Amino acid sequence: MKHTLYLAKVGDEKRAAYAYIVTNYEGIQSAGHFITAGKHRHDGHLTDHIAFQRALRAASALAGVVDLTIVFDHSLIDLAFEMVEVERPKYPTIYQNSVRLTGRFQSHEFASTDFNETGACPEEVTVMDDAMEVLGNCRAFRGRLLLLKNCLFNNKIIIS
Repeated sequence: MKHTLYLAKVGDEKRAAYAYIVTNYEGIQSAGHFITAGKHRHDGHLTDHIAFQRALRAASALAGVVDLTIVFDHSLIDLAFEMVEVERPKYPTIYQNSVRLTGRFQSHEFASTDFNETGACPEEVTVMDDAMEVLGNCRAFRGRLLLLKNCLFNNKIIIS
């Protein structure tokens, strides 16, 4: 069955937040987000690949995902260029892992869009809003406490 993975990134001077959703004709099948923290939080190439790999794992965990269209936000255009082999990867081993993960699907294709366009589809708007909400929550005191708790106990959403 054909599915679409939407991936977006929003960042500020302290951290970056990634959000993804996996959809098919029935609607949203899976959604999630990741937050950067730790020593690699400002290394965009590395954290982009890690978020992409985690989103691919979430998509492959769904039953019936055979054909996958991957839609990158404009902020992830460097990752898209690496994946279609336009640019040389900065981290070749991480890149190879990303390529291996795309091999889990019978077919896959890459697309890129600017989620800020006026003609954006609802899924594109949803994934961008999720990323902005996660980043905004990290700016508040309660959000920073939640981020600390996630760093200690829920490592799946932290990219460090």
